[in-house]
Amino acid sequence: MKASIDRFTRVEDLPEFLNADEVAAWTGLSRWSIYEAIKRNELGCTRFGRRVLIPRGALAKMAGRE
Repeated sequence: MKASIDRFTRVEDLPEFLNADEVAAWTGLSRWSIYEAIKRNELGCTRFGRRVLIPRGALAKMAGRE
C-alpha cells in the first residue's frame, strides 16, 4: 500500500521519483501546471517511454527546499 502524499509531507519522506499527480498533490498545483513547468524547464524530469517522472531532488530545488 502506497503512502499518500500531501502538502505537509516532508521532502525527505517523498519517494525518489514522483509522477505528475503526486507532485500536484505535494505542491497544491494542478497537473496541467506541473506539465507546463516541465515544458518551460522549470522542473526537471526523467522520461521512461511515455511515462514522466520527477526526481525528488528536482522538486526540492524548484520549491527552494534543497
